[in-house]
Amino acid sequence: MKLASELPPESQAPDCIRVSVRFPNGERFERRFDVTNSLELLFNATLAHENCPSNLTLLSSYPRKQLNCAPEWYREFGIVQDPTNIPTFQDCGFEKSVVVLVRDNDA
Repeated sequence: MKLASELPPESQAPDCIRVSVRFPNGERFERRFDVTNSLELLFNATLAHENCPSNLTLLSSYPRKQLNCAPEWYREFGIVQDPTNIPTFQDCGFEKSVVVLVRDNDA
């Protein structure tokens, strides 16, 4: 998938955030991000994964809330809140590690 080849390498910074993404089928993957990375990078990394549904929403596990992370180009495929104001991990208050849930909007 083209999107996967465009992803930057995982963060090696000591203060990076480890994100565990859980798909609807129970599969998981982990990736490290810089605290200053946009959540759009999380969205792209998730969408590039083979277990990801094509129409998805990402949710933080606790507190459970929808993450505003879908870029403008995704509007034709699914729900996009405000693609001009996608926060960073730091803006969301994520520290050290976080679990993100993938919701299949077609299920």
